[in-house]
Amino acid sequence: MLETWIAFAVPNITAKLAGKESNRKFYFCDNGILNLFLFNPETRLLENMVAITLKRLYGDDLYFYNHNIEIDFYIPSERWAIQASYSLSDRDTEKRETVALAKFSRFMPAERLTVITCDEERSIETEGITIEVIPAWKWLLSIEV
Repeated sequence: MLETWIAFAVPNITAKLAGKESNRKFYFCDNGILNLFLFNPETRLLENMVAITLKRLYGDDLYFYNHNIEIDFYIPSERWAIQASYSLSDRDTEKRETVALAKFSRFMPAERLTVITCDEERSIETEGITIEVIPAWKWLLSIEV
C-alpha cells in the first residue's frame, strides 16, 4: 500500500527500531480517498489533512507519540507538538487534548504546542504553558513553503 502512494506511515517517536516499523499510524495521501470510507468524517479528515501537510513540509522528521498519552504529531527539529481536534467546545475533549500536550512538554523538548481545529482560535494557559488553538484554514495560510 505504501509503495502505491495511497498512504504513508508516521512512526511512534518513543518506539525502538522494531517498534517504529510495527507501531505506526497510517494516513491517506488524499482526503478524497479517505472520505469514501467514513460516515462521520470531520475529525478524521482534519487529522489526515494536517498529516498530509506536515509530511510535505517535514518529511521523515514527522512522528506521533503514544505512551500513556497520545500526541498526534511531533516534529523534533522544530520542538513542536500538535493535536488535531475538530472542536474543543466539549470540555472533556479540550481537557484531553491540553492535558496531553502539557504532560508531553514536561518530558520531551516541545517549545511550541498547538491544537488545530475546524474554526476555533484562542490561547489556553495551563500548568504554566501556553497552547495555541488555531483554525485549520488559518494554519494552512500561515505556512511558508
